[in-house]
Amino acid sequence: MSSSRRRLRLAATLLIAGAMVSVAGGALRSRAGAATETVDADDPRIEVRLAAPTVVRGSVTVSLMRYPVARPFCERIEEIARGQGADALVMDMSSLSRATPKAGLYAIRRLRNLPLRRIALLRGNRFMRAFASSVLTLGRFPEFRFFDSEDTAVQWASARTSA
Repeated sequence: MSSSRRRLRLAATLLIAGAMVSVAGGALRSRAGAATETVDADDPRIEVRLAAPTVVRGSVTVSLMRYPVARPFCERIEEIARGQGADALVMDMSSLSRATPKAGLYAIRRLRNLPLRRIALLRGNRFMRAFASSVLTLGRFPEFRFFDSEDTAVQWASARTSA
């Protein structure tokens, strides 16, 4: 067999093997629920509630904030804020370690539609604090701060004057 024919057979074998691995990987992701994950506001990982008369508190328990989780999370924040007349947000970032750019951009768009005066960011690792700071600065949010204490964060968020 000529060397060019061997190369062609090798290339065809590698392409077929690559396609099989790709299909198998997609099947594993689908079986694990990563490819078609459906998340709604009733998901137990999402917690959004009124922390004070004008303050919505939100937290989500995921290691990677992705768009399928960010969407119902932001919708729930918006629903409570509009329904209760809240104008401040306390976001607990302790369970988040990373976020995708798509989730961050979606959050900016949704939160920009709310009349938020202040956003208090609670806990969070160094990466999430830097990510949140970038997102909020780019989104031109009026006032935001980082806190380690939830009580202090709620007090600051609900205050009517800058401190």
